[in-house]
Amino acid sequence: MIHLFIDTNVFLTFYSFAPDDLEELRKLRVAIESGELTLWTTEQVEEEFQRNRETQVARALEALAKMDSNQGTPHVVRNLEGYEEMMVAKRDFSERLNALSEQVKQQFLERSLVADQVFEEIFELAESITVTDEILEAARRRTDIGNPPGKKGSMGDAINWECLLNSGPEGEDLSFVTDDKDFRSDVSPERLKDFLATEWRNTRSSEIFLHRRIATFFAEKYPEISLASDLERQLLVDALINSCSFDDTHRAIGRLSGLADFTNAQIDELIEAAIHNSQIRWISQDHDVHNFFQRLLEANSDRLDPAVIARFNRYFNPSEAAEGPAAADAF
Repeated sequence: MIHLFIDTNVFLTFYSFAPDDLEELRKLRVAIESGELTLWTTEQVEEEFQRNRETQVARALEALAKMDSNQGTPHVVRNLEGYEEMMVAKRDFSERLNALSEQVKQQFLERSLVADQVFEEIFELAESITVTDEILEAARRRTDIGNPPGKKGSMGDAINWECLLNSGPEGEDLSFVTDDKDFRSDVSPERLKDFLATEWRNTRSSEIFLHRRIATFFAEKYPEISLASDLERQLLVDALINSCSFDDTHRAIGRLSGLADFTNAQIDELIEAAIHNSQIRWISQDHDVHNFFQRLLEANSDRLDPAVIARFNRYFNPSEAAEGPAAADAF
């Protein structure tokens, strides 16, 4: 299980000038839904997010407005060929820009921006930690004596940290995504402050790892996957390969049956699982299991090793496996 915390400042960038695009959030949702990842959040994060969402959208609208130039044009160009055509294009650009701005404003009020929809789903799936009076007092004390994170007069970071120390994952590592310098080491900015890392280790009996962007987190965990749909497919493949019960196998088969375009590596992993995972092998003649793997084999028989096919047939097509010297050699 992967455990992840994302600071509010990272979430808010998706309303303005995020270095990552919304596909990273979609991957996050897929990973949570699959059970591969637990996202930890706090009441503080959710309230900070709602408070600052409007400010971030306003900044995005200001940036859009700056793209529209109302400056006049010099007299020396007004009689040149192409001038009128340029002015028509300029008016058209202004009209389209204004229309886009109005759409943003309307969707902001309706909470129907694409980012709104994805965030709503993500927060519903997250493990949210309640800010208790005890946590609030611990955060206040942390701020008063000058321990990181945060600074006097601003308790938000301290509240989030105390929430995680109090109720975050214990005995399991945590990935922490933030670009806030109050969390980053002064010596090595790609790492958490040593004070915080040591405190986490002593309190939660695990390690904590800093990532400054969601994209860098996914690049480390799933380096070959760029799209949420690809991540979903890989996680479903992993679920079938690692199934620990007949129910797990049937459930994974049901979700994989509607997918196509598996990579060669995924196909090899699935066929190997069919041969070696007893929770698949023992129900190889169940209709859904047999059909899924038989279609997979037939579509890829030209590139699979004959010995692998022979071992596969031993469980899925025993009548064929009993025929021919190749099958005998394989056993």
